[in-house]
Amino acid sequence: MNEAVAPRLTPCSVLMLHREGGFAHFPGFSRPRQIRCDQLDADQLSWLQALLDELTPAASGRTMSSGRDRCVWHLTIDNGRVPSWHVALEEAQLPEWLLRIWRQAEVSRTP
Repeated sequence: MNEAVAPRLTPCSVLMLHREGGFAHFPGFSRPRQIRCDQLDADQLSWLQALLDELTPAASGRTMSSGRDRCVWHLTIDNGRVPSWHVALEEAQLPEWLLRIWRQAEVSRTP
């Protein structure tokens, strides 16, 4: 399921983000986030698609390092009843835009 290119987002798509790992467990940080594409306007959907398209080629060639205090971020796209795409990134590889989405739990094109 880990594909090099993210599938095209549609109004039926849901982008799921979750974080795992690290020494300490903070429920607020591990709580999964979802972005339902049916709640986005056309500009937001295009913006999110472009960001995912930039992310996936770079993520596909990365390898995970080992370590005890390693946090891994998982991005999954569900285009129906089953997840259709997944990528995992170490926290050090996480783009700033994705961290902003995680913190705000919403899609906003403002930096």
